[in-house]
Amino acid sequence: MRTLGAYDGELRTRLALRLMVLTFARTTELRASCWPEFENLGGNEPIWRIPADRTKTKREHLVPLAPQAVAVLHELRALPGSDASPFLFPSASHQKYMSNNTMLYALYRMGYHGREVVPVSETGG
Repeated sequence: MRTLGAYDGELRTRLALRLMVLTFARTTELRASCWPEFENLGGNEPIWRIPADRTKTKREHLVPLAPQAVAVLHELRALPGSDASPFLFPSASHQKYMSNNTMLYALYRMGYHGREVVPVSETGG
C-alpha cells in the first residue's frame, strides 16, 4: 500500500489499483464497472452489485464497500469527464473501459514485474 501511495502515475489508474485492493474484485469486473452498479454510497450499507454477465460464476456478485472504497469512488466521481462515460475507468483511446495493461504496467513501473508479493503477516512485519 505504501508503494501504491507513492506511485506518481495517472490518477485514475492509481484509484483503480486502490479500489482493486479494497474490494478484491477481478480485473475485468473492476475495469468494466459502471456507476449504476454502486448503491447507497451515502448510506450505512454501500454495496457494489456486479452483474452476472461479468462474473466468473455467471451469478450476480454483491460486494460490501468499506468506507475507504466509498472514498475512492467519491474521488473518481469528482474527476473531470466522469459524467461523459458510464464506466468508472473509461478508456482514453476508445469508447470502452481501461485496458488491463494499464493496471498491469503500472504494477511493473512500481517494481512488481516478475515478483511474488508476500503478505506482511508472513514476513513478520
